Amino acid sequence: MELKPAAPSPALPLHAERIRRLASNLISNAIKASPENGLVTVGLTTDGHGFWVQDRGPGIPVALQPKIFERFSRAPSYRVDEGSGLGLSIVKAISDQHLGTIDIETAEGEGTTFTVRFPASESASLDATG
Repeated sequence: MELKPAAPSPALPLHAERIRRLASNLISNAIKASPENGLVTVGLTTDGHGFWVQDRGPGIPVALQPKIFERFSRAPSYRVDEGSGLGLSIVKAISDQHLGTIDIETAEGEGTTFTVRFPASESASLDATG
């Protein structure tokens, strides 16, 4: 049985520098949250409209989850106690600017996965100057 490639989805123009910053913040947080020599995994969503970042850190405590995207909110980390608490608020702001969504899967002691998706519709696009 021959598998044919799926038809490409309509592309949503994204502001490249902002998306780079969003991804960089998520990856940086995953590295900080992971134990020394811990694994951080990054991948594309199966629908092709987003990506995910997974760490094997301490997870986000239930009490902190409702506030995780607020400025200066910080979750405890295994290795480092650094950062301003602005990274995830920036991630959320950039995602919102692109009409994206962020899903979080987390379990204390097992790690966290952030999945960011963007709409497929070109009607939601921002221009390059954003």
